[in-house]
Amino acid sequence: MTGHHGHSVNETKARSLLKAISGRVIEIAVGTLVFGTIISIFFPSIPSPFIAGLGFNLLEETVCFIVTYGTERVWNKVSWGRKVLDKIVIHGSREEEDSTES
Repeated sequence: MTGHHGHSVNETKARSLLKAISGRVIEIAVGTLVFGTIISIFFPSIPSPFIAGLGFNLLEETVCFIVTYGTERVWNKVSWGRKVLDKIVIHGSREEEDSTES
């Protein structure tokens, strides 16, 4: 996608992938604690509630990861709500010249 004055504002696939992975790692850690606690309270006969919680959470997070990555790529095509900052170089330093919103 090209913004004003020919500046590119696309997000790379690697950035979308890293954002999706980092979010999922945090959600898996928190979700495992939550699901493990719920399983241990409501199903006390399960011998390893946190392992069961981890298994359930990994399945759910895998699906969410795929959906998140896909939506990140779709939103990358949408210019609404993005700001393009034009910069100029003066004596070797970068200064902000103009800010426009798409």
